[in-house]
This record gives sequence, C-alpha cells and structure tokens, in this order.
Amino acid sequence: MGISSRFLGIGAGPLAWREASVAAIVAERKGLIGAHSLAFDSCGAVERAAALLGKQGLAGAVSGLDSAIKTIKNGEEVFTELETAHFNIPRAAKNLGVHPNTVRNRMEELDNAVDFQHADLVLWALWRRLAVREL
Repeated sequence: MGISSRFLGIGAGPLAWREASVAAIVAERKGLIGAHSLAFDSCGAVERAAALLGKQGLAGAVSGLDSAIKTIKNGEEVFTELETAHFNIPRAAKNLGVHPNTVRNRMEELDNAVDFQHADLVLWALWRRLAVREL
C-alpha cells in the first residue's frame, strides 16, 4: 500500500491518490509486499517527479520514448524487463530467455531512434504501471 501525507489536507485528493499509487508501485518493485505500506516521501526523485507531473504531463514526457520502443522488436517486453532488472543486462536477458547481446542490440536500436537516459526508462515503466492502475 502506498501512503501520501497529502491525504491529511483538504483539496489535495487527486495528487494524494497519484502519490499513493506511485508509492504502491515502488513498494511492489522493491519487493516490499510483506510490508504494510511505503510512504511517498520514501520514494526516489524520479518517482516523485512522475507523481507531480500528473497523468497528462507524464504521458507527454514519455510519449516519444514510448513511440520509439513500440518500433523495436519486443521493445515493450525488453525495456520493461531491463528496467525491472535495474538495467542489469545479463539479468534482464536471463529473465527474458535471450542472449545479453539481444538486449544490448535493442538498447542500441532505441539509442539510434531517440535520445534517452536510464531515468527516462524508469519514468516510462512507471507510466505504464500507473496506466494499468488508473483504468
């Protein structure tokens, strides 16, 4: 469960909900499922920025990257796993059942298509996870 201190204030409901959702995703990613909660204040800078951008702002920030990833063979699967593996290429490749060079090649394809940093992929992955929660 994610917790946002904004729930204590009046009129901050939408942002509090988004912060709590982000905190819940971060807790899942860190394997804190056994923990009862994770406060939004414990999230990293990228996660905090994603919550503050809001749904449309975050979608706008990652739209170019998302379009480029969709043009790459198995791009969504590869980059989701790479981000989940904290950019450890051998671990991501093992989890995907492919050779590490396959992951490296996909990264090179993405780098040729769009300028990106690891933080951009973290935002993209968080955006995808939030989109599922907000359906």
